[in-house]
Amino acid sequence: MKMKMAQVLGRKQDIHFPDGSIDESKLRFVIYARKSTEEKDKQYFSIPRQIEECRKLAKSMGYRVIGEPIEEHASAKDAGNRPKFDKMLKQLERGDFDGIITYAPDRLSRNMLEAGKILDLLVPHKNEDEAALKKLAFATGSFVNDINGRLVLAVQFGLATQYSQALQKAVTDGMATHAKEGKAQGNPKWGYEIDAKGDYIPDRKYFSIIQHGWYMLLNGSTQKEVMDYWAMEDVHRMTKTTEGKDGERVGPPKSSTVSRIFQDSLYYGVLNWDGVETDLRGNGKFVAMVSKEEWDRVQFITESQRGGKGKRKAAKERFLPLRQFVLCAGCGHTMTVSVGGKTKNKLVYYRCQNKHCKYGTNEVRGYEIFNQLYDLLDGLKLSDDAYEQYKQAIDDFRENELDSLRIRKTHLEGQKRYLMKKRQKDSETVQRLANAENVAESVFEDANAAVEEDDYNIARAEEEIREVKRKLDGSEDLAISEQEFLTLIESAGKQMKNGNFVQKDAIARILLLNLKVDDKKRLIPIWNEAFRGLFSSQVIPDGDPGGS
Repeated sequence: MKMKMAQVLGRKQDIHFPDGSIDESKLRFVIYARKSTEEKDKQYFSIPRQIEECRKLAKSMGYRVIGEPIEEHASAKDAGNRPKFDKMLKQLERGDFDGIITYAPDRLSRNMLEAGKILDLLVPHKNEDEAALKKLAFATGSFVNDINGRLVLAVQFGLATQYSQALQKAVTDGMATHAKEGKAQGNPKWGYEIDAKGDYIPDRKYFSIIQHGWYMLLNGSTQKEVMDYWAMEDVHRMTKTTEGKDGERVGPPKSSTVSRIFQDSLYYGVLNWDGVETDLRGNGKFVAMVSKEEWDRVQFITESQRGGKGKRKAAKERFLPLRQFVLCAGCGHTMTVSVGGKTKNKLVYYRCQNKHCKYGTNEVRGYEIFNQLYDLLDGLKLSDDAYEQYKQAIDDFRENELDSLRIRKTHLEGQKRYLMKKRQKDSETVQRLANAENVAESVFEDANAAVEEDDYNIARAEEEIREVKRKLDGSEDLAISEQEFLTLIESAGKQMKNGNFVQKDAIARILLLNLKVDDKKRLIPIWNEAFRGLFSSQVIPDGDPGGS
């Protein structure tokens, strides 16, 4: 049977002298100690040392301490971050104990909201004779619960809050400065290391493995398959050193981490920290894993794979055109697409939600984008050698794809060789166990299971090798015929205008890499590499418009 809280913490009894004043020797105290890992300066004692000092104070003053000391390993700079502190205040209000002993005022609070709660508990509420917190004692100094004492305590809480905020600002400003300089913050990104100067450099062991995960996505694999591949390659990293630790091995990346990796712009060369963007591509040390175009394609792929998971059913079933395709010309961020309006025919909106965007607010309706697209495509005029240029672009694209496939094939063949050697070793183990005496059946079964797992992994690697070879052999089929090319271009505007949202979206993605929208709602097309430079009209913009 569970004991009641009063039995655990000590039963309440009369705490008054005959004259009505409080007999402090009969008060029930709890000890509260706190030290967060953020406090790197050594000016605060450890929790055991704080408790020791609080016990000394209780013994010298004759205070009755009940229950075990409350130990909190959390920051007090933000309210609501300390579950044990919140529980302690609820127990205090309930009357489970009468007083608190702690090392210093800033152990109780470094924010004004929770400081206000402590001060409020020191004053009797309406229709109450006594305060809930009848005694507050500090190991570092005395406190008298009167108007002057509470004023001094409020000042101490205020100084602790100011110190915490100043420290946070100093750290934040320092990190922002480092971000502007392209320096790393905290743990390195997966696939990278941090050198002595704080620069990102490729992790010699895992860079190519993490990079291959990006190309797996681009070639049709799922994030789960990438995660399994990284796990098979034993991808891991060490966390930054924390107080009392030499670092901790973490890995392989879990599902949420994999999603964050594939959304991180650092992997194409732009470090983003709290809205501060720094282009690292001019840094001689930095090596991007993917190009900006490949990164954009991965954003579309991962958004499609998520399929609106976790959203309302109606939202999940709705197709939104040009998702992850329209960019804000002011900051380069992807504009979110949503449906709004109170009318029967809902309107599609594209909005930039980057609070640091130079445009402030940038919003455009879907029909304004598509009307400009219709005009753009209707006005296309091909150059005389357009198809030859297109074929050359396809050839260049094919070579890049072939390079990626050849790298993948080489990696898979190396992986197969490793698995074959492992199978040989595991088979020898099985043979040795079969010839040995007194071998436990479970040991023999585990050894056989290892060989079976090797066979499965080898077969999987061989299947992937065959798939890569198939793609290499079929690479000649990328280009469409000249007639198909001309038909596509000449009818693109009409097809888009007459098509549904899915067809409009498909045509836009064939011809264009992205669309940018400026603060005047003007459309700036970014042509797909295969179609760039094919048009003779000089009024067709590509990139930022001059004079905007």
